[in-house]
Amino acid sequence: MGSTVFSDEYEAGTSDFWMTRPISRTEHYIGKALGGITLILTIISAHTAFSVGIAWFVFGPQQRLDLLVTSLPASHESQRSGSGKPRNMQMPVSAHG
Repeated sequence: MGSTVFSDEYEAGTSDFWMTRPISRTEHYIGKALGGITLILTIISAHTAFSVGIAWFVFGPQQRLDLLVTSLPASHESQRSGSGKPRNMQMPVSAHG
């Protein structure tokens, strides 16, 4: 939704139909905003469903998706606690080295 939607409608006269109805300009604005949000959510939902369907078709049903849910907070916490750089991990010392 652009900021010029309402001014363009008033200039073109397309808002005259709705302004003849017993609704206020505020109701008109809220209706447009809710309609835009609904449209965006519908597009996101359709995209998500299509993506999951394609992934399911290509990769098959996945097992152990509970690991994804438990790993996301851990990865978020590691990004918050550090500078985003991986920690230095000590390599095990071999007996022959």
